[in-house]
Amino acid sequence: MYKALVVDDHPVVRLAVGMLLQRGEIEVVGETGNGLEAVQLAKTLQPDIVILDISIPKLDGLEVIGRLHLLDVPVKVLVLTSQSAATFSARSRQAGAAGFIAKTEELGDLLDAIKAIRAGYSYFPHDAPSGGHSVHRQPQDEVSQLASLSDREMMVLIYLARGWTNMQIADELMLSNKTISTYKTRLLTKLQATTLIDLIELAKRHSLVE
Repeated sequence: MYKALVVDDHPVVRLAVGMLLQRGEIEVVGETGNGLEAVQLAKTLQPDIVILDISIPKLDGLEVIGRLHLLDVPVKVLVLTSQSAATFSARSRQAGAAGFIAKTEELGDLLDAIKAIRAGYSYFPHDAPSGGHSVHRQPQDEVSQLASLSDREMMVLIYLARGWTNMQIADELMLSNKTISTYKTRLLTKLQATTLIDLIELAKRHSLVE
């Protein structure tokens, strides 16, 4: 039977995804709410696919994908997240994911995505074709600035926009308070912002936070 590992920090989401996978005759061999454990479970359980959120503690989803590739774990990754598709679909593909689904869509799409991945295809419905318009009425300068951020800088921006303190972010990402302060300074520079409020408003304009 096709085996899946479900990684999401919300137990209700893990339950809903697990029930859906079972209906699709996919065995859930494990689940977790943080990135560090996700990497360990993927190594130990050897699932065929990992259903992975991006905004998770310890290691974010993009880092999890990178770790799995470095460790040469033979597993496909399907990102299932509430984060902005315009921002994270392409990043997920670049990190090495096999597919991307937004939580705002029908969960039934999850099974369609898995079918495509099992058949050897990738599943990125949000990636605009050449000449397409994946960003809607967003200032192009800001889009370019956001695209210049590293994955870690993007995650720090999201946590800052949620109202988290430097210390809370440091604990979540297992970094020092000083390192988070450095990231914050980089974000202000790269995004041409003056204050934390500017960063929060920009993040909201681009649907990085609800």
